[in-house]
Amino acid sequence: MKVSVRDLITSIDSNPPGRLVGLSRLVTMDLPLKVAYRFSRLLDSADSAMKQFTHDRKPLFEKYGEDVKNPEGIQTGRAIPPENQDEFNVAQDALLNVEVDIWFEPVPLADMGDIRLTAQDMTALKPFIVGGDE
Repeated sequence: MKVSVRDLITSIDSNPPGRLVGLSRLVTMDLPLKVAYRFSRLLDSADSAMKQFTHDRKPLFEKYGEDVKNPEGIQTGRAIPPENQDEFNVAQDALLNVEVDIWFEPVPLADMGDIRLTAQDMTALKPFIVGGDE
């Protein structure tokens, strides 16, 4: 299955603080065995795509970012200053729009069993669940 890096990130990490959403929530639920297996394989497959995205994004922070230092003058990271934000966003969007091949076949909604998901969960999981349009 081809999916954009953006969709992977949204499905895995669209969490408001303190709340699990999408795949992060789904994998904590009791699912039918075959469905649970398919989603666990999805997470394994997505992990390598996410690592590649993180690797490819680092040079953007080097190019557009500035060092952030603590009060003792020790560098604690990099941040994108406002004057570089637009260029950084364009470059990052290009990475987010890359389509990657992952091992996954969308799961029919009818196979999900008797679980309860929010509309926010369903939005995050849209690329991975089919049916239910009725």
